[in-house]
Amino acid sequence: MGKKTVLDFNHISNDLSEEAKITLKELYSHYHRKAFCYNAAYKHYLRVKTALNITAIVLTVSGTIIGGIT
Repeated sequence: MGKKTVLDFNHISNDLSEEAKITLKELYSHYHRKAFCYNAAYKHYLRVKTALNITAIVLTVSGTIIGGIT
């Protein structure tokens, strides 16, 4: 038993030529990778956004505290 993928299931029509099957597998691979990269970029965006929000809160609070002291 080798590595199983979604393409190992028998859902590809037998009426397709070998070239069409290869093309479908390449398209699936391409769009799977593309979706993975978009998901990774979105997660990175959320981390950066959270870091910037935390920085803004810290600066606001520290400015308020320092402004109240002086």
